[in-house]
Amino acid sequence: MIAFVCVGFVTMVAQALLLRRFLWHVAATDMGVGVFFAAWTFWVAAGAALARTRGGAWPVQRLASRRRLAAALYLPMFALQYALLGGLRALMGVPAYLTFPAGLLAAGSLMAAAPVSLTTGLLLPALVQRRETRDTSSPALTAARALAWEGLGAALGGIAITLALLMPMPLRLAGTRDWQRTFGAGQPDGSFTTPRGRYLYGRSGGGYYVLSNGGVTDHWPDPERAREIAAMLLAQHPRAEDVLMLGEPPIGVTLACREVAPRLRVWWCHSDPPYAAQLKRLAAASAAFGEADAPRVWPQTPQQLLSARDARGSTYRAQKDFDLVLLWPPVSLSAAGAAWWEPDWLRRVAATARPEGIVALPLGVGAADWSETSAGAA
Repeated sequence: MIAFVCVGFVTMVAQALLLRRFLWHVAATDMGVGVFFAAWTFWVAAGAALARTRGGAWPVQRLASRRRLAAALYLPMFALQYALLGGLRALMGVPAYLTFPAGLLAAGSLMAAAPVSLTTGLLLPALVQRRETRDTSSPALTAARALAWEGLGAALGGIAITLALLMPMPLRLAGTRDWQRTFGAGQPDGSFTTPRGRYLYGRSGGGYYVLSNGGVTDHWPDPERAREIAAMLLAQHPRAEDVLMLGEPPIGVTLACREVAPRLRVWWCHSDPPYAAQLKRLAAASAAFGEADAPRVWPQTPQQLLSARDARGSTYRAQKDFDLVLLWPPVSLSAAGAAWWEPDWLRRVAATARPEGIVALPLGVGAADWSETSAGAA
């Protein structure tokens, strides 16, 4: 049964690494994750069905008699799929600055997911067939045991890859090619990992950039755009003293608010608090601001902040604490982003503002989604 544990372990690790690469290069939202897993399971099923055909019987028999050859197949198949995912945009003719059309995303995922998952679909029947020749139990019981051991291997693989991804990676493995694909030359200064993903950071053309999922997630300095947003925000409440940045605003906007009005106390409640803490550290190291001008990073996510209640259990902990609340939702195509437009969520956001406070959002983050119901709720 060790062979089944190994198959489960290897496939889970490969799936996790390939999914991260897929998300990095495609910059997909929840729909992309669904397409990836649909393509993966399709090819596993196709491999299992192929193993039952006359033409598929020969490779299954060969794999059943040579387990080391079967295990060795994963290495070239993983390398092939890794390369296909890295070149998926070029293969499908989608430039890096464009969102993947749904049809091309499905077709590309189906093509790129074949190597590892098809191998798994062929390998599992081969191992079950080999086990049946040595096991006196019924075929159904043998298959059930095989799946149980394979599931155990997958669980162990999931634990192992989670721990591995949380460890710091050598810079040469952190995506120098991805950095050069974006900027044409150079390499990142380093990388960091949060529960949301892996990020590269470094300097290019006089600015400081952070990359993830194949695109720039933040950069500084951005004096013109950031100061424009800060000025428009503060014009709505010139006497504001406490500002809450809620969601995923660029760090440049949090810094520009203090530049425009040094009296402000700026709280930065990001959807990924470890990411915000890392950005604050990197911006301070690059001398983007002094300690007195640094935004205060909220240690909770917006969901945790707005669902937390005080000791009496009756009101939100952040109720009526801020003069200005800048709402900067995640992309609305994701499940997390879509939830930001629910009336109940907007009522919670509005509850953080003082009676004379204002909740604002930049038009570029999806104001078209602000329905009449949602606007009324806020």
